[in-house]
Amino acid sequence: MAGEIILKVGEGRWVEFTLTRGGTALLPATIAAADFQFGVKNDEDDTTFLLFKDSGEFDKTYSGEGKIQVNVSSADTLTIGTGTYVAELGSTLISGEDVDYSPTIPFILQKGVIKP
Repeated sequence: MAGEIILKVGEGRWVEFTLTRGGTALLPATIAAADFQFGVKNDEDDTTFLLFKDSGEFDKTYSGEGKIQVNVSSADTLTIGTGTYVAELGSTLISGEDVDYSPTIPFILQKGVIKP
């Protein structure tokens, strides 16, 4: 897992996560069958997401090393604006049986020098 995700307002990029179980990277077949969610909120207790990505928005083809990616677009960062937020990655390997959530990840959007 990432320690923190830092982008500038107006910046977009793929955010990468490495998935492990017991210190070993998950196999591509396990990742391909899994469902993922990525959410960003102002605060953990908020009920509304500022940014939410569901499983169909993840690139699982990069999973040869237990890795997945999700795109945070420039439009996403423009919509949210500067600030420090909280994010979390959810993974469901087996529905109802094997559901995991990452530790809370600081999601930081900074002002840029070049304005979008």
